[in-house]
Amino acid sequence: MHHWILTTAAVLTILFTDGLHAFDFAMSTYDMEGIEMRYYVASDGTNTIAMQPPIGWALSVQEGRVRLSPANLDLGEIEIRILPGTLTAKFDEPGMLEWTEFAKKLLPPAAERVEVVEQNNDYLQIERLPSAEFQFTYGFPGEDYRRSIVLWRRSQDLVAFIYTNTAKNFEQGQRDFQSTIFSVHWE
Repeated sequence: MHHWILTTAAVLTILFTDGLHAFDFAMSTYDMEGIEMRYYVASDGTNTIAMQPPIGWALSVQEGRVRLSPANLDLGEIEIRILPGTLTAKFDEPGMLEWTEFAKKLLPPAAERVEVVEQNNDYLQIERLPSAEFQFTYGFPGEDYRRSIVLWRRSQDLVAFIYTNTAKNFEQGQRDFQSTIFSVHWE
């Protein structure tokens, strides 16, 4: 039996990259069989989003983006952005070239040696809507990175879930990234 005990611990205001969405995030907790679990709920007055970060990860707001960072930096970083949904291509084989180019624009501007290592136009259904995943490797002098970008069109918005880590540590945080995506609920 789950006992839900809610307490508000913190409030953050999020302005997403298109400047149209201002969400007030409140961290709450609930008790699940003796374990205190954290989750965040936010609303812009019209829409509500709830998500549960992986255990040991903290939510912060930087440069208008939601960022999840672990205590163990070897696990990378998760970022969630809401972008203007101007691209009309579908997540199908013909549209994937356009989506790949769009996803590349979400890499750091100074990235070198950019390569697409994986793309999946049928990544997972989020609230019964399709999403696509793009994985890139890229480098900076002295370090190679890998980034997974999951794009999901929701109504008028395009939501980008982004996981970045060093290439050698990428697999360690991939499961936490996927659990974060699965935990997101919009109303």
